[in-house]
Amino acid sequence: MAVNRKKPAPAGPSVARMRQGYEHHLRKIMLGLAVVMGLGMVSMFSGIGGNGQNKDEGRQGDVVASLAGKKLTQRDLDMVAERGAMGSAPTDPRDQLRLKAYAAQQFSDEAIKVDAAKKAGITVSRDELKAEKEKQYQQAAQRNQIESLTGEDKTQAENALRNQIDGQDDQIGDNLIVQKWENSFKDKVNLNDPKTKPEDLELRARHILVLTQDPKRPVSKNTPIKDRPLPVPEARKKIEEILTEVKKPNANFAELAKKFSQDPGSAPKGGDLDWFGHGQMVPEFEKAAFALKPGQTSGIVKTNYGFHIIRVEDRRVSEMVKQRMVDDYMKKARTSMKADVSDPALAGAMLMNQADTTFDAKEKAKLIQQVLAKFETAKQKAPGDPAVLGFLGDLYKRQYDEGKKKDPALRDKAIQNYELAVKATPAPRLRLDLAHLYEDANKKPLAVEQLKKASEVAFSDPSIRPDLQVSLERLGETKLAAEQKKILDEARKNQPNGFPAGFPGGGGSQSVPINLPTPPR
Repeated sequence: MAVNRKKPAPAGPSVARMRQGYEHHLRKIMLGLAVVMGLGMVSMFSGIGGNGQNKDEGRQGDVVASLAGKKLTQRDLDMVAERGAMGSAPTDPRDQLRLKAYAAQQFSDEAIKVDAAKKAGITVSRDELKAEKEKQYQQAAQRNQIESLTGEDKTQAENALRNQIDGQDDQIGDNLIVQKWENSFKDKVNLNDPKTKPEDLELRARHILVLTQDPKRPVSKNTPIKDRPLPVPEARKKIEEILTEVKKPNANFAELAKKFSQDPGSAPKGGDLDWFGHGQMVPEFEKAAFALKPGQTSGIVKTNYGFHIIRVEDRRVSEMVKQRMVDDYMKKARTSMKADVSDPALAGAMLMNQADTTFDAKEKAKLIQQVLAKFETAKQKAPGDPAVLGFLGDLYKRQYDEGKKKDPALRDKAIQNYELAVKATPAPRLRLDLAHLYEDANKKPLAVEQLKKASEVAFSDPSIRPDLQVSLERLGETKLAAEQKKILDEARKNQPNGFPAGFPGGGGSQSVPINLPTPPR
């Protein structure tokens, strides 16, 4: 079964509305960077962290930050942003800057982790290093489709890839000790300690399910008889018979699950549900499963779907616990980390990323003020930088929208910065944000003009089309809104999986399949 939930978009120009599409677009880019980061910092920061020197001349070789004892140059950040975008390079200058800030933070975090791992005495053997290099080679060869090559071309590609990986022993070794260091946090949690919270654990379990009839879940006529739900009395009788089989000496639970279970997702795998934590299964199932120890089998468990028999295979500390402990360590380490960011725009964007992940209202407000100060300084150094101007527009718009009393002066500051930003770049989302402010200031002609100009250059950011359509409809520009709808319809028609990757919900997005979904509320 599958779940597919969408939230309705709020109406009217507001901070939430303005940032919704912007952040959706940015999340895709950040995800791309996170994926590349997950493949190893080696592929992202090879050669970074030395004395900051660079063969390139001018600004590309300038050191823009010294983080945790490691130096980053402008060229380093440009390279990281390009690779992190994974072919979806952002066109909005704000996105470009935030991507670099995110990369810089990841770099400094990695440096902190490597240092902590080495101080903890964690090492990597030659065999471990060799195995990891082979793993990275196989992954890279698959990504680059080396197997599809033939003859000398294939040999050259294989040798080039081998040579590249062979030259990165130090970086690959650092990645491995960081993994070991992070995993060591789980070793500090005693599974049998009464203080260990149930929600800190994950289970691996199997189950046998006999479905019960439910009018809300109609059955297709094509469903085989053996897979059809039964009336409750018949289903209970059948599960009782199965339980008798399960309790027999030397009974093989996996084989019985293959034979009797009506869960199409797990039955072919012997009822295996893989690892799951709290909140992933329906409440009745979860309660019964977490009451069992490894090797134990439940009695009959009734849920909204039918009757189950559960067998717990193993349990472990949740990955979320490890991540929480690592995050706690990193939060403390970042506060004491030596950081010198010479570029105020980069410093401001890094603080902005930090503010966006801070839940404490006072701390967030304090960080926002620091961000504002950094970008005002950056504007003095580079008065025509569209990323700086765009950020300042966002910040003043945020203060205007979130203020208890709307201060037109803040809105005017936001407008001024956006106006300067759109003169420096054709980024359509900047024009959309400016149009929202014009609309708020009852300057409809100016708002419509910006929306038209945004539409003209929206080919560089197709995800903006739905927002343009909504904004134009709200301003009564039905003809222009219809043009946006026509473009959207054409995009749907030309893409076999629906929206193209640049559109919200696009790229053939799939709902998440789960074996035991929580019933709709």
